[in-house]
Amino acid sequence: MAAADPTSNTRTTSTFDPVKHPGVYTAASILLKKRDKAMSLVPYIISTVLKVGKTSKTAFVRLNHLGVTMSPKSVNKALDLIGEDYDAKLHEWKDRVFQNLSEKVETIQERERLELRKQELNQQLLSGEEVGTQMTELEAAASCLDNTISKLEEECPSSFNIVLDNIDLKVLASDMTSDNQNKDYHWCNHNAHLDRVNPVQLENDEPIANLQDVPNSAFLPSLDDQNSLLSDFVILVGRVIVESLPEFSIFKDVVPLHIKHKYSDELKKKTETVNLGVLFKNENLGEEMIDIVRELHELVPTVEVPGGEEAFDRVPVVGDQKTMERGVEAQFSVRNAYTKSRRLEGLFFQLADWHHENKFLSVSQVYVYYLVHSLLI
Repeated sequence: MAAADPTSNTRTTSTFDPVKHPGVYTAASILLKKRDKAMSLVPYIISTVLKVGKTSKTAFVRLNHLGVTMSPKSVNKALDLIGEDYDAKLHEWKDRVFQNLSEKVETIQERERLELRKQELNQQLLSGEEVGTQMTELEAAASCLDNTISKLEEECPSSFNIVLDNIDLKVLASDMTSDNQNKDYHWCNHNAHLDRVNPVQLENDEPIANLQDVPNSAFLPSLDDQNSLLSDFVILVGRVIVESLPEFSIFKDVVPLHIKHKYSDELKKKTETVNLGVLFKNENLGEEMIDIVRELHELVPTVEVPGGEEAFDRVPVVGDQKTMERGVEAQFSVRNAYTKSRRLEGLFFQLADWHHENKFLSVSQVYVYYLVHSLLI
């Protein structure tokens, strides 16, 4: 203690503050590890910090010989153990959806059996048999099942979506030779996001209207739409003014921070995200894109129905324009498969073209901000 704190002596050792001298703990942990290899918590913590910081393997080996860190092999095992249940939350979401879907499928099957039985009773009734009591009981059971189906649809848990985007890496060779060239890697990263808004009133399998029956006027903004848009612009412009002009900062408490809408309460919550890691596949190659979509399809809640059929709670895959096109092409390539799972029908692709948004913002920055700034100068 005195070596760590020169101002202390044997009489004031009891006042030593270990928080101000964390090196004492590190030195003690190194000594304890030399005595017992199981006492290696601090070296594991240091190793994890250095691993995240991209420390080289050579540095790990040298620090391990000094007793400061663990060996590279031990660090990799520890990281595998830490990330063992990295997707546990996603499986919880999937299990909740699967349980609801399974109960709904079983109830619908029972309802179909009652409908077949009802048709049989109608045939018996036409032949003159007395089936009034059975028909009453059957209708009561069918009504109960209809209520159960409606309740399951109302209590359907929130589903999730998968965000997929490509990763392009270029590793430059320090000493380039004919055998050691620069390497280009093209992989895919994907995450899962829980839906904060759960629109149970909307159908997943069919549109809410036939496009041929929708009038063209439905796509034109009405007077209410224009008034709503104007009120939104008032809030957005007011927010920019109070944030950009110091003279108007006194009105910061008056201007709303967010535009009120139907799902404001749901969207106030933080999005739950699960990082699913990197897929070492190249979406530019057709065969590897099919492998990517097949791996994503394993995340779809699927219920097997008697007769070889399958029921899905379809999961959206969100990506840019190229990812969406390649995903659709991958599904088209296997459309002749025998089952829905092999045809990858549990996924559908959505466009979230953030690249165009970034381009728009960058162009706006150049032609608006810098232009105005140069004129002021």
